[in-house]
Amino acid sequence: MSIILLIIIGFSLLFFFKTKNTIIHELLYIPNFWIRNLSVQKDNLISKKIKFGKHRQQYFIFCQPKKNVPLKKHVILYFHGGGWMAGSPEILKSAGQLFANHGYVSVFSNYRKAPFYSYPDMRKDISSCLKKLDQYLKEENFNIDKFIIGGMSAGANLAALLALNDAELKKINISPKQIKGTFLSGAPIDLEQMKWSFPLYFYAGKRNAKNFQKANPINYLTKLEYHPILLIHGNRDGLVPFQNTTSFLQKINSINPFLAKIHIIENGTHMDTASWSYEDNEVRKTILTWLAERESGIN
Repeated sequence: MSIILLIIIGFSLLFFFKTKNTIIHELLYIPNFWIRNLSVQKDNLISKKIKFGKHRQQYFIFCQPKKNVPLKKHVILYFHGGGWMAGSPEILKSAGQLFANHGYVSVFSNYRKAPFYSYPDMRKDISSCLKKLDQYLKEENFNIDKFIIGGMSAGANLAALLALNDAELKKINISPKQIKGTFLSGAPIDLEQMKWSFPLYFYAGKRNAKNFQKANPINYLTKLEYHPILLIHGNRDGLVPFQNTTSFLQKINSINPFLAKIHIIENGTHMDTASWSYEDNEVRKTILTWLAERESGIN
């Protein structure tokens, strides 16, 4: 009993006093993220698990309002974080509840994980997910063919790769014009700004390899016209350096300064960028306002 008590006290001390902008601080807040998401009441949500491949991780959670309300004109497709090695879309049903309360259909996708799978496999999964989602919407007569793509951390990297690669979209018969916006939280979207780590290596390989360059979203910013992009990042992120967002923003602004918007969480950590799913804060307000702007621009 005394050993357990010491562990609890030690964890609590680290939790409250460990300096921000460190990996340990971020990892200590993950249980808080899970607990608070699971505690959100989901009384206006219908969810369904839909597979897009044979592997157990090739599926997404389709969420819609339980109440009979007019649905928004686009679907939100969101990819969870976890360093390309962990995580589950089920934890984000709290976000599905939030979106349902505002009339959105939302989808939270899984994907095959490192170290057994890497960028090429995850690239196939995100395309397969969107293709299956488009088919499902047509089969179920939702009459929605516009998408907002989002993600947090590793999921934000995948979201950006899906939304910005026109060639891959066309392979699955999705027009780039069907993508109406991308919102990215704590996003590793300029992998050159990332320090070496096992998760990054398992996912993208060596920095000078082709897969590393293909897995780096900033490399797809090559044309004059893109859909609007919302970037959310804490300037004391201990997992994904803030420079990921600033360098990405600098490049997209050099192409078109009106496309991207950034919400900086002052003194914010990596996990703070995901707090909107369970907490009514400024990040949530920013996302909902931005989504409403996208909705008003859909014909």
